[in-house]
Amino acid sequence: MFYYKGHLDLLQTRCIAIVGSRKASENGMKRAEKLSRELAQEGFTIVSGLAKGIDVTAHQSAIKNDGKNNWGYRNAYQ
Repeated sequence: MFYYKGHLDLLQTRCIAIVGSRKASENGMKRAEKLSRELAQEGFTIVSGLAKGIDVTAHQSAIKNDGKNNWGYRNAYQ
């Protein structure tokens, strides 16, 4: 691990990274949202570097569905 910010105890949970294009298609964004929602509902922690596009969509979906998530940066980056 090179960088981490957030609740370190979440690293002890089942974690999965959902990453993809920063210029994702509408279909890609919908798929990322659905995948993140379903994984969050199964108790997975969503992790990534929070790049705009698929990464942000996955985190937003996890948050919206009361899932756990952690990312390396406070703001989405280009």
